[in-house]
Amino acid sequence: MRVLPWRAVSWLAIAVVLGGSCLPAQNVPATYQGLYTGLQGELQSFEGQLPATGAKSGTLFSGELLYANANLGLLLLNPGVRTNYLAELAALKGLGFTAVVIDIGFPVLYAPFYGFNGDPQDYQGMQNFYAQVVADVHAAGMKAIVESAAAFPGYYSQDSGLNFAGYFAELSLQDYESAQAAQYATIYSAIQPDYLTLAAEPDTDATNSAQPELDSPSGWASALTVFLSQLPAEPHTIPVGTGVGNWLVSTGTEFIAAEAAVPGIDYIDLHIYPMAIEPDGGNTVTNIYSEINAAAAAGKPVAASEWWLQKESTSDFTGENVQSNAINSRSDFSFWAPLDVEFLTDMNKLASSEGFLFGSEFWTNYMWSYIPYDASLSSTEADTAEQTAAGMALAAGVVTSAGIQGEKALLVGAQPSPTAASSANYTSAIGDSSLASLFGLGMAGDIVAAQGTLGTSLGGVSLSLSDSSKTAQLAELLYVSPAQINFAVPSGLAAGTVTAMVIGGGATQTTTFTVSAVAPGIFTVTGTGSGPPAADVYTAIGTSQTVTVAFACGSGGCVPAPITVNSPGSTVYLVLYGTGIRGATTVTATAGSTVLPVAFFGAAPGFTGLDQINIQLPASLAGAGTVTVQLVADGLNANPVQIAIQ
Repeated sequence: MRVLPWRAVSWLAIAVVLGGSCLPAQNVPATYQGLYTGLQGELQSFEGQLPATGAKSGTLFSGELLYANANLGLLLLNPGVRTNYLAELAALKGLGFTAVVIDIGFPVLYAPFYGFNGDPQDYQGMQNFYAQVVADVHAAGMKAIVESAAAFPGYYSQDSGLNFAGYFAELSLQDYESAQAAQYATIYSAIQPDYLTLAAEPDTDATNSAQPELDSPSGWASALTVFLSQLPAEPHTIPVGTGVGNWLVSTGTEFIAAEAAVPGIDYIDLHIYPMAIEPDGGNTVTNIYSEINAAAAAGKPVAASEWWLQKESTSDFTGENVQSNAINSRSDFSFWAPLDVEFLTDMNKLASSEGFLFGSEFWTNYMWSYIPYDASLSSTEADTAEQTAAGMALAAGVVTSAGIQGEKALLVGAQPSPTAASSANYTSAIGDSSLASLFGLGMAGDIVAAQGTLGTSLGGVSLSLSDSSKTAQLAELLYVSPAQINFAVPSGLAAGTVTAMVIGGGATQTTTFTVSAVAPGIFTVTGTGSGPPAADVYTAIGTSQTVTVAFACGSGGCVPAPITVNSPGSTVYLVLYGTGIRGATTVTATAGSTVLPVAFFGAAPGFTGLDQINIQLPASLAGAGTVTVQLVADGLNANPVQIAIQ
């Protein structure tokens, strides 16, 4: 085997690898540096109010089942949707969640709406769909929490095939309240979740439904009385709640008092998004505890069916921005991951210490993927690119640092131990002499990326690794931050359990992980381990040699770039970059059913821990289109990647 005679490691491909979320995470762009620092300060302020420890008290930790969200409308009736949400359900359970939240917005389970929409035949299909979702959740051994409020007209339902805005415009307040009451009765009797929230954002419900009377404590309490009128009498076999958002600084506690006074309300459901300070001086962080205390004073338990760190500053704060795509799409980018990990851990600790009935992440797509920051992307383009990457990552079983930390964040009785994973694909399979990442909290005081030659100390932080021989070695460090450390696994560690000790970031932290001689992973453009590889394409025609990349990135994200394999007299190689491969005896590759000759595999010159695999692309692949390349090292599958052959 030999390295092909060209610049073996393309600087462009390496730049993509380094820019992904698996190796050194992106530095915070200047545009968002102030917002990032401000949110970090708000989280620290909130952490000052959290108890030092919190014993888990039966709280159901959960995530939003986004593939079953009612804003998708008639798309939910398409073939394959059940397959998608079952994969999402399994992945959420794998993170340690014991429940999911299912959004069934009004009027998707109200039969007269489908007459207005011109498709009365779809109502029963929609009811059957949600009954199946809840049955599948229960079959997975998890709880189903349903929240139902007015569906979102506009951006979030633009492809739904349902005319929400037109229907709401025709309803009087009395019509809306009685119709909602009928949908709640259907959910209670026919769908049978474990919890039912009758909307937890009165202000948002008022806006979406075009019923401004709902946006006052008295108006909302009056509506709740109607909403409850068609449900069975107390005590409910399915607990029923309502609530407010943490952004209602001046009126949130008034809403809670009015809600708690309505007979039939069993719990108060909080939605927690912004960490900013309102322009009028109210602090939404402090307000969380004010609303918890208001519920306690009214004798009602508390839950939280939605929480996520809103990337929102004081200057752009309004209640409506909690549902603004321009604001929400900021979360698409990977540089936010450390703050998201910190926020999620704080929320789990809050829920446990306060004895919440349940607590749920909303934007669970970020458990599977972020995208690298690209200032040229519009909010819609960023969402499309991230959703595509998240779907591929979910299918490949890949999770982000926020996802990896998800289960650890539930261990709120103490500082969660760091978790190690391959830097290429975020799986727990870590190879000798490979690149790996450690995810945790408070592991460093700042974000520092290595420049030039790697060393064993970075930003005052060191990482000591000990194998079964108990002899400690310091790992070379590529990147350190409070939530992530990227490092090179030293050569020669004994296969088996390795103890890692983080030194210098504050309190010493330890964890263990398993090292194997071979643990193949391929770097991808998205930094998730799925999609197009961060790879080069080498083409030789006679004495002429050209090097291009196997991906194309634009406003819609990154896709495989077309590769020509049948030019007369040409020899074409795909050069993949991975880790955990150099120790293998045999490496094979396929593209669909086609066996691809592997010309070389081993250490990539000039970059610690990086492996290179040169694969010949035969002319017989011409016209194949997008194909999946599967690498196998000593019988172990690497994460599959996609290339395009023209």
